[in-house]
Amino acid sequence: ATAGIASHWPHGRGCYVSEDRQFVIWVGEEDHLRIMCMFKGTMLNDVFDRLQKALEVVNGIEGLEFAVSPDYGYVTSCPTNLGTGMRASVHIPLPNLTKDGTDAQAKAIAKPLGLSVRGTGGEHTPIGADGTCDISPSARFCITEAQIITALYNGLKLLKAEEEKAGGGAAGCSDFAKDLETIASIKESHPNNLAIKHFTTEYFESLGSDEDRAALIQCIRSGIENKDSGMGCYAMQPSDYDRFKPFFSKVLADYHKVAEDAKHVNNWSLEGVDGLPEGGKLDLATLGLPELSMRVRVGRNLKEFPLPGAMTQEDRVNMELKMCAAFDKLKSMPEYGGGYNSLTPGHADFIDEAAYNKLVADHIMFKDMAADTY
Repeated sequence: ATAGIASHWPHGRGCYVSEDRQFVIWVGEEDHLRIMCMFKGTMLNDVFDRLQKALEVVNGIEGLEFAVSPDYGYVTSCPTNLGTGMRASVHIPLPNLTKDGTDAQAKAIAKPLGLSVRGTGGEHTPIGADGTCDISPSARFCITEAQIITALYNGLKLLKAEEEKAGGGAAGCSDFAKDLETIASIKESHPNNLAIKHFTTEYFESLGSDEDRAALIQCIRSGIENKDSGMGCYAMQPSDYDRFKPFFSKVLADYHKVAEDAKHVNNWSLEGVDGLPEGGKLDLATLGLPELSMRVRVGRNLKEFPLPGAMTQEDRVNMELKMCAAFDKLKSMPEYGGGYNSLTPGHADFIDEAAYNKLVADHIMFKDMAADTY
């Protein structure tokens, strides 16, 4: 909410769902679009390959042009997703690593493996009652899509070994004075807040106008208002990564562990990826795991609109209408079909609260964004 991404809820929000409910496109969440494939199984290749094919269809829809940078790859609101915009995850029970009822031990084990741990409902949600956690590789930038899905497989292999070990056996300026004062305080109290860590008064004062200074403050507003944030910043416009490059390059280098002048390259081909099992099959069954809920998604933003943190209500509604026209192509294709579910009052595909809550419970629709303070 602080970053402005949840503004005007629920206008301009909804989701397209395919007939088989395994291909979903969120509209109006943290990015304009979150495009994802999900199903229960053990073969990561299947969900990865289907998403790649679906993206080729979406990318080919006339009138859609996504925000892409020659240096940063696909542009996203949050710098953690920049580059591929891709998050590949699996829901896996870790009863031994979560036996205290929290994910603290699981996070401590997962972080050195390059993995992130979330609750089953996404970021800032609790783990499952049985210790089920959402596990995904942390890296998105200066890494290829193929490397991410392979990293998930190899990370799960190592995490499973730690879970078994834990259980003893196999288991499942003046105008900105107040903000600058707050930033200085957070630098001391929360040194791991990356936005605040890499914000410098010297760079801030070097900006050419109060308009630029206000825009940079807007980018880091989430880190100012939520001092315990890990990233603490969101881009408001696709151009912000270039506009404030001296700031964002340091944040990106620190978070993604790359050089400040690194350039991102997208590549979905698994050929030649380090750590790929023989035969190229990322089959979780070979790790002794049962069928698990698997999901791979990418974030995409349309070039013609501001990023979600800076959108007006009119922007959000117009972006949703543009995507609804694009969804007509998907609905006409036998391999997708399905329909759109809008949260915008008065929309032709509007769904009521009961239908919305059912989609949330089924892990298809995103939750009320206005309830997330970040």
